[in-house]
Amino acid sequence: MVQFYRDPAELQRSVGRYLSDGFARGESAVVIATGDHWNDFRRSLQELGRDPERLEKEGRLAVLDARSTLESFMSQGMPDDLLFQDTVGLVLSKLSARGAPNIRAFGEMVSLLWKDRRFEAALRLEELWNALSERRPFTLLCAYQGDPLAPERLVRPSECITLQHSHIVPAEDYDRVTRAVDQAMQEVLGRTEAAALNPLIAATQRRGTVLPGAQATLLWLQSNLPHHVDAVLAAARRWAASPA
Repeated sequence: MVQFYRDPAELQRSVGRYLSDGFARGESAVVIATGDHWNDFRRSLQELGRDPERLEKEGRLAVLDARSTLESFMSQGMPDDLLFQDTVGLVLSKLSARGAPNIRAFGEMVSLLWKDRRFEAALRLEELWNALSERRPFTLLCAYQGDPLAPERLVRPSECITLQHSHIVPAEDYDRVTRAVDQAMQEVLGRTEAAALNPLIAATQRRGTVLPGAQATLLWLQSNLPHHVDAVLAAARRWAASPA
């Protein structure tokens, strides 16, 4: 899964619930995050009645620093498969050995690469995570900070990153963004044309990835009617900023 977010408080709530629900089911977890974000997640877990320190002592929770973990398996500017196995893979193996029915992982190493504009490295790391998931069971939540209506969300590297995931976690303002995109489509293309495209967009969604409505519409538009993308995005941002 991947979550695109703007407000760090939104990420804090989302990851806190994600981890807490796993612990309630007897699962273990590994968190690969920056120090500031881990402090946020720890507070969220505590507010939900979880004791992170006790979970770590019991071997049900592993916490790794995102930047240093990332650097440990980079080679010549790209993630190295064997080094990744020796670091992240080893942590997952240790958690699995304690008998947990599943492991919930949260990682923002790809987000660090993306912020550094190392797009190919970010995509390669997503591929290594997917390859690892074929060898052992775990659930992964990734996170990228940014505006869902930003033009860079539709560039080719961003689309490739999106399609590496089976699900996109809707942002807390998902309904507002979806309405804004729908209104923008009607404004730019016309009400009749926009309505006619909706079933076509739904029918051509790529198998294996469940996209929220707004993202599915924008990616379809980028692939099929790219000359309308800038106008739709501009209108969508205007509609999203207007009072409900």
